[in-house]
Amino acid sequence: MSGTRIRLKRKFASLLVALVVFLTFSLSVSSASSAVNAFYLNTVPTDYAAAEKLFRSLKNGGANTIILRPIMEQGRINKNALANNVYLAHQAGLSMFVIIPTRGMAAALDEHPEWEDVRYLPGNGALLPAGKLDLFNPHVIVYLTDFFKDIASYSVDGILLDEDFCYSDMEGMSQKALERYRRKFRSSFNPGKELAKTVDSEIHEIQSYGEGFWSLARLKNDILLLLLKNIMQSSQAVNKKVKIGIPLHITSFAQAKEQFAWFAYDMAAFKTMNVDLYWAAIPHREIRAQQNLSYQKSMEVLSRTVQSVINIMNDPSKIVFAVQTTSSSGDLLPNSEIEEAIEMVKHAGEPGIAFMINSGTIVPAVLTKKTFNRL
Repeated sequence: MSGTRIRLKRKFASLLVALVVFLTFSLSVSSASSAVNAFYLNTVPTDYAAAEKLFRSLKNGGANTIILRPIMEQGRINKNALANNVYLAHQAGLSMFVIIPTRGMAAALDEHPEWEDVRYLPGNGALLPAGKLDLFNPHVIVYLTDFFKDIASYSVDGILLDEDFCYSDMEGMSQKALERYRRKFRSSFNPGKELAKTVDSEIHEIQSYGEGFWSLARLKNDILLLLLKNIMQSSQAVNKKVKIGIPLHITSFAQAKEQFAWFAYDMAAFKTMNVDLYWAAIPHREIRAQQNLSYQKSMEVLSRTVQSVINIMNDPSKIVFAVQTTSSSGDLLPNSEIEEAIEMVKHAGEPGIAFMINSGTIVPAVLTKKTFNRL
């Protein structure tokens, strides 16, 4: 009996070790697979068979997600094309995230020009149409809430609010916004007093802000939070699993105060909303051209930009960095340049990574699989 007991104990111990190994491996795989390994597409082929082939190739490249700007026709999303793309992505074993505009919704402005926001021009003190929606108008909030609910119903896996989800320091000067300010603070907002510009004949950059500016920025942040809350609730009411993400407006040196001033982003407030994802596109090649930088300098800017995001967020797992992999002409960048850019992003921890590619551009699978291998 004692020998039988010993054999049973050994057998049980072996099974226990095997179970621990299996669970450890399973958890590591689960953790790796939960990261966003994506291709960021500005366009997809309109031909069904070509799109199907493209999505299969992206899956074979190691991706688990497609981030897509839906096909637009006269400022409106082609919902038939969106439905087809969601189906083909799922058929290929990929999640589908779509980037959707908010304040820059052209269709809404076409239908309701009275919904347009107003911006201040420091050069001559003029108030001009901003070309974006005024979120202080309650009709706009209702319109966008219903629109995002409709998009979520197409079984998308994620909705990323586009980079127009913000208020610049010179926007938010509509009559409704300034009326809200008067009711709240019992005084009128004076742009000329609150926004002092630098001496520059071309770029009207704000040099200093008055106390009233920060109060208006708080109102703008609050209205962004209200829209985000409505979008999250309405979208998840029809699609419980849909993830909602917002853009991070970043520079290589921005801190929380600059985020608040330039974009009406109070990151502490946004974090309380339990947003699923934060995304940031870093077109380092475009930055290099715009600022006339050397290769090395542009890589340093990329590295500082990534670090700036991490300093603000403190949670790499919730961030998706979209890295430029093609030139403005659509040509694939050298593999060495792509790999160096990706490595700088990876230094942030384990953020999601998306290769920004143009339609018809193929990033070598060896490179993407190496990037997406997180084990």
